Amino acid sequence: MLELGQICLIAILSVVICIVVLSIISKVEKRQIEKIKREMSTEDIEKIGNPEFQIYDENNNFLIGTSYIYEIKEDTNRYEIKLIFGYDSFFKPIKEFVTNTIYMDKETFKEKNLQAGQIVKTLHNRSGYAPYGIKQIL
Repeated sequence: MLELGQICLIAILSVVICIVVLSIISKVEKRQIEKIKREMSTEDIEKIGNPEFQIYDENNNFLIGTSYIYEIKEDTNRYEIKLIFGYDSFFKPIKEFVTNTIYMDKETFKEKNLQAGQIVKTLHNRSGYAPYGIKQIL
């Protein structure tokens, strides 16, 4: 049976390991975002950086924003669409950019005629558990 000191040591080590892992993940995400932004035009970065979110009339739990499609992958029965968008952070005085992935069936994808490098209107979740997460391309 473990003593109290051993349990505390394990708990402290677990917290430290979690902090290190989260820090590494954050740095990797920031590098990915910077790489995507380097491949975009200045105008496109400005458009998605100032999305001026609007409340979605049909359901006020969602917002309408602007996103940039940076990658599309075809799967067997759907498409994986990777997007980037910007928003004002409540905690930092700078614009935050976030990537998000959505999936779309092939028929809808072809109807919308989507392609990488395109700026699209997107529906974003307002809820606390997934703030600004993209639900779909409008």
